Amino acid sequence: MPEKLNLKQLIEGCIKQKRASQKDLYKALYSYALGICMRYTDS
Repeated sequence: MPEKLNLKQLIEGCIKQKRASQKDLYKALYSYALGICMRYTDS
């Protein structure tokens, strides 16, 4: 994650529509979410 923010701060930023928080949350959780999705597909 580019900035040293915890998950709670990122979510609070997303609720306030802060684009930087949305981007950082995406970067932080992308690989985790992709791994879950891949388990439920035949890929």
